[in-house]
Amino acid sequence: MLFTKTLMMTLSLLATGAIAQENSANQDYRQSGNAGNGVQGNGNGVQGNGAQGTNVWIKFDIKHGRDKSANYQTGNCYNIGDKHTIQGYEIKSDRRVHVTTWSRFYSEGAENTPNWDGPTDGKHKINPTQEVASICIDQA
Repeated sequence: MLFTKTLMMTLSLLATGAIAQENSANQDYRQSGNAGNGVQGNGNGVQGNGAQGTNVWIKFDIKHGRDKSANYQTGNCYNIGDKHTIQGYEIKSDRRVHVTTWSRFYSEGAENTPNWDGPTDGKHKINPTQEVASICIDQA
């Protein structure tokens, strides 16, 4: 019985801490003047090579599909879902960032070239289009 109560209290504290951390990250992004420009990232980031902590909003212009946008953190790699044919992108960030794009999951696929730098001043078109399944974001 005591073990169950201790376990429940620990889980409650962990959940409270996670919510507080998420709210803090969202608050930092709102203070940067970029509020409302994207949706929460998909949460499957994998530790990358760059410094962590900078919020980055990326909008993908998907050929023959709906545009996709999300918030990400520098220093992480993300699987963005099924492979998409990207014909353009827009990046908003308070700091300069470098986005490495991959045709499959970042550790398995071929790295696309050229990679992307941001922030951008509006949408950048890609010609030829790139097949993108994952991205890694680092501070430039």
